[in-house]
Amino acid sequence: MDRQDFDDALGSRHWNLFRTVFGDRPRRPRASQVDVAEWMDVPRLLGAALAGAALFATSACGIADGSAEPASARGGGNAAPDPGAEVVATAQSAVVGGASNISAGIVPNSLWESETAALSLVNGTTTRLVVAYNSFDTAHASGTGSLRNRCRYHSMLGVSYQTNGAWRGVRVAVPYYDNVSLLMGDPALTYLDAGTAWNVYASSLAMSDAQWNSLPKLSDGCVSPQTPLSPDNVCVTLLSVPKNGAALTQELSACMANAGSVPDGTRLYATSSGNVYTATWTSFEPNPGRVVVYQNFSGTFYDPFPLKQMLGHAFLVPNSGDMPTVIAPDAGGTFWLSRFDESSSTWSEPAAIAAGFDWQQGVELKSGTVLRQMGYAAEWTPSSVGNSI
Repeated sequence: MDRQDFDDALGSRHWNLFRTVFGDRPRRPRASQVDVAEWMDVPRLLGAALAGAALFATSACGIADGSAEPASARGGGNAAPDPGAEVVATAQSAVVGGASNISAGIVPNSLWESETAALSLVNGTTTRLVVAYNSFDTAHASGTGSLRNRCRYHSMLGVSYQTNGAWRGVRVAVPYYDNVSLLMGDPALTYLDAGTAWNVYASSLAMSDAQWNSLPKLSDGCVSPQTPLSPDNVCVTLLSVPKNGAALTQELSACMANAGSVPDGTRLYATSSGNVYTATWTSFEPNPGRVVVYQNFSGTFYDPFPLKQMLGHAFLVPNSGDMPTVIAPDAGGTFWLSRFDESSSTWSEPAAIAAGFDWQQGVELKSGTVLRQMGYAAEWTPSSVGNSI
């Protein structure tokens, strides 16, 4: 995005703030299928601690081309992923005031990163930060440049975490033992306190072996960036983060599928009882417009909004206690809410909480630049007169 575009949209007085937070670059439009190969620059992540306050923000930023990628990072192959691979580096070279690189050269074998999810882990006076993001996996790709072929066991899920003043990075390995060939990103995070460590759960869209085997292949067994990729699974991986600052351990993953459906977006929520919930939205046949919520990684799922045609990612509301709360918009611009009672395993009657929204519409500036809508957010807030969103 350039200065004239911004003035046309919002006025010149906000330009400096916009440039500082987002940078001078266009946003890409939303694709109907999950594929981020159309990013032609090399986004990198920023972690910003603002004015010493207890606030952490993540954003994707970029350089003009892919020249910063070392030649040694280019390559292909179908070797099964190594879940122990890790790169450790100290965050440095702030790009803007208060912001530090937390991904480039920290998560291994990454061409670019985008779409972040973040959480804070608090242990007394110590706060540790964890960020998950899409990350193009050069160790399981072939070709050169910004558009590359994807090979089997390509993992789009990178995680950076801060311990003892340093940022460490891991690439979450594809759970090939669960009949999955690709992790396709669109991450979410949640956690449970496990005593001497935090159990951090990271989710990603995924593609099964069966779906991968059905795709047309190049001579090296990889898939062209022009081949549409549609996920058919959601995978959740357990990462054990020690409270003493040691490196995390990647544990097993679990993958879930709603037969025949194409999931889009992932959200996670954990309750004090130790249950972990995964929400996704099915965007294509045979079950379009359906919100699906899985409990504890089983194949059994719930539909909080039966008989409703939903249009957009479901959102599991943070801090909603031991009654997981899901919000999602329908095709008519109404947002609906339902809560899950763990004691009876039932969802509340869906309640309309907002209406009249023109949902998921991008904005095209006169230059042709498209601004992608950023979705919505919610927080569960206790009050003296009752809980509220």
